[in-house]
Amino acid sequence: MGLLNPPFSWREQNGGLPLSFMHVPKTAGSAITAGLVAALRPNNPRFIYDRVLFGTFDEFNTLSGLPAEVVCLSQDAVPVADFLFGHVGLSTLLDRRPAGRLMTVLREPVTRLTSLWLFWRGETDERLAGWGTWAETVRLAHAPLGAFLSMPKAACQTDNQLTRMLLWPHPMIPNGGFIDERYDRALLRAAFARLRLFDFAGLVEDEQMVVRLATWLGTTLETPRLNETAPLPPGVGRPFHDELDLHASRLLEHRTRLDLQLWLRVARRRISARDTARLRSRVLFRSGARFGRLIDGG
Repeated sequence: MGLLNPPFSWREQNGGLPLSFMHVPKTAGSAITAGLVAALRPNNPRFIYDRVLFGTFDEFNTLSGLPAEVVCLSQDAVPVADFLFGHVGLSTLLDRRPAGRLMTVLREPVTRLTSLWLFWRGETDERLAGWGTWAETVRLAHAPLGAFLSMPKAACQTDNQLTRMLLWPHPMIPNGGFIDERYDRALLRAAFARLRLFDFAGLVEDEQMVVRLATWLGTTLETPRLNETAPLPPGVGRPFHDELDLHASRLLEHRTRLDLQLWLRVARRRISARDTARLRSRVLFRSGARFGRLIDGG
């Protein structure tokens, strides 16, 4: 599988750009993108959104903080670029990219989803000013974790996000609600097949991920710390152990059930099957402690 053990560097395979990066939210993508731009020096790097993260939202005219060309509402609107990256579905990259290579980065999904909830919860009115009526969806994260994960309006970003980005648009995946469990087997089979299309798939939890990526690219690579979840202001949330009650814990498992299988597939081959369970336990323990500190304001 090319995504796990590329036999040649990216430059050897492709002679250079173009490159397309499917950036799943809260997977260190901003830092990785900055490192890629600095290392590869593309002539025409372009960041875009498509509809995959927006669900049924359709008031894009209210997004004053984004240039119109960044939000691509149709395939025809997707620009041709030598480095195309952003919060987009795989179908967008496959349909519009020139011949080149595909990459993405995965993160343990319970940790990723909890990080998203905290990141949204910490967004200020000032930072959300340019997001128009989409800000109403982001502010749903002010609710307790269990309540937030129950809201269909936010399902486009809380319900198996990686699976959605791999398969969107898909008749078994509603834009405005949660995925029905009876479709799990079919969706997983399709998602595994789509994941194999990537030439490189990294793991946030892999300590050698940046080295592996640099080796594949045939270059040196440094990733700055960008867009990290900041400590919440005092009084914004309850202690994390209160947020993570039985109801919220069950919803976290359910909202990540498909993505977890995808993460495990890559982790077992990238890290090793024997060490994957141990790795996940360590990640969940450390992230729980970190999230507790963020809610406590530091």
